[in-house]
Amino acid sequence: MWTTLEPEIVARLPRPAMNGTATASPSSETVEIAEGWEACIDKLLEYRRYEPDWDGLKTPPPDPETVDSAIILAVLLRQSRFNPPSWTVPGFDGSVGFEWQWPDKTILEVDVVEPFVADLFLHTPDRETEHWRLKGSCS
Repeated sequence: MWTTLEPEIVARLPRPAMNGTATASPSSETVEIAEGWEACIDKLLEYRRYEPDWDGLKTPPPDPETVDSAIILAVLLRQSRFNPPSWTVPGFDGSVGFEWQWPDKTILEVDVVEPFVADLFLHTPDRETEHWRLKGSCS
């Protein structure tokens, strides 16, 4: 289970302020940011209701435990003062993805591929893509 985000992982991520304006403290979270995270979590809850072939392309639905792991990760990112993702999408392989895009064309993709396992890809202009894996323990 993800109980916290590892500091070495958070240190590698683009600063929260890059994805819009960082708030001064969690208590001063703007309505827009709060609504963005609510919309993100609502989409994740919707993915739990997907049936096989939900898109007409024989795509399997995301595993409910994978979706639950993505919800927990979303809550941890929110608590770490990250703005909500630009996109929240179900993967073609049963995974769940988050994507952030910044004005400088930096893109962060977080793909929750199984319960408490996520692949992170950081695409920065003029640099090689960075990849690392975030793992929690299943309890």
